[in-house]
Amino acid sequence: MKKMKSRNETIGIILVVVVIVTLAVTPVAKSHARLEKTNPPISRGQIKADILLKTIPYGGVNRTYYLYVPSQYDGSKKVPLVLALHPAGGTGFLFELSTGWMHLAEGNDFIVAYPDGGIGYAFGFRWNVYKWGESPDDFGFLMALISQLKSDYQIDSSRIYMTGHSSGASMTTTFALRNANVLAAIAPVSGLWITSYDIDPSNISRPNAHIPVHIWRGEFESEEIGSWLEKQYWIDWNDVDETPTYIDEGGYKTEVYTGDAEVRLTEIIETSHTETYDPNTASMIWYDFFVRFSRSASPGLALWQYVAIPVVISFAIGVAVIIIRRKRRRDKQDLTSLAPAVKPS
Repeated sequence: MKKMKSRNETIGIILVVVVIVTLAVTPVAKSHARLEKTNPPISRGQIKADILLKTIPYGGVNRTYYLYVPSQYDGSKKVPLVLALHPAGGTGFLFELSTGWMHLAEGNDFIVAYPDGGIGYAFGFRWNVYKWGESPDDFGFLMALISQLKSDYQIDSSRIYMTGHSSGASMTTTFALRNANVLAAIAPVSGLWITSYDIDPSNISRPNAHIPVHIWRGEFESEEIGSWLEKQYWIDWNDVDETPTYIDEGGYKTEVYTGDAEVRLTEIIETSHTETYDPNTASMIWYDFFVRFSRSASPGLALWQYVAIPVVISFAIGVAVIIIRRKRRRDKQDLTSLAPAVKPS
């Protein structure tokens, strides 16, 4: 009985130490936290500020982008950032005219940037998609732009989002495949998946974090657009439930795959490639998707945990050692008291 009791006490001490250490190292927040919807956007006629054309030096040239800062922004608090990437042949300014992201930014207090692609094409630009480090380095340019905007404005690093149409959608995916941990969520609309460029996704490095993804396509588009392969890639990577729930909103049919980082695929009924990204699409992306997700600005352990963990572990080990020593001393005393007295001869 005493051996059994001693064993149980030892197991109990080990469990206490494990619980203390586990509580110390458990992060206080998940990577993706759900947020409440904000008030609906105000009318475009109430917008007071203008969209700005700006430049940033990168790769030996001045890269251009358009920027809208809501009229109520005063730098007193951090605000979300949306990067909206134009399709091939377009510009950031034309993309604003067709999508109305500025309208949403004004009504919901976030900054929106419309960068121009690095390759001249037709009357505008296109993006160097699924290329990392090759000139023109659009991936590096977008990273530099995010850093510049975080320096110039009070940007909430946990709420940076990226979306795009066609070539811009593929560039959005290109960015997420390499630097997912910079973004809270992405929404590629009518973009070609990497396999359309004869690249096997298994031959490139995996994303560096799970990320919520909302893929869009039009009913009349090619099967390569918003493809099953792209959807399955993100389902596998985000490790979500492969059994979807379905949302039918008349002209929009959506599959939702839930898990740590949600995956969605929306098909817009009776819609062709050039019609998929309009102000209604932008509004749904913001209210139904982006606004619901944030990424921890410091994924992993918080600063206080790095300080506290060694202290807690040392304390737990010290307590365990004291308890074990006392138990052994008590057991020794018990054995001594039970030993038969030896009479001198």
